[in-house]
Amino acid sequence: MFAKLLKSDNQTAATNFQDADRMLVSIRLSTPKTVTATSTFQLKFKMTDSVSVDLAYDGAAGRLYAIKNGADPFQIDLVISN
Repeated sequence: MFAKLLKSDNQTAATNFQDADRMLVSIRLSTPKTVTATSTFQLKFKMTDSVSVDLAYDGAAGRLYAIKNGADPFQIDLVISN
């Protein structure tokens, strides 16, 4: 996989997250896909494991709150219909 942050023109590389407007991601497929002028594309995202939620307690306010959440890596399926 290759990833790169891009500026709003979709061509110029961003120097940091503050001037980035897009993310370019390129993944080498194990099996080549055939694309035609009438092809349609569908991306499917799938999580295979659990999601974690980290909690903290604010004693002064007397409440429990979520400080962050995260997930195990997810799968992406690219479906091309001709």
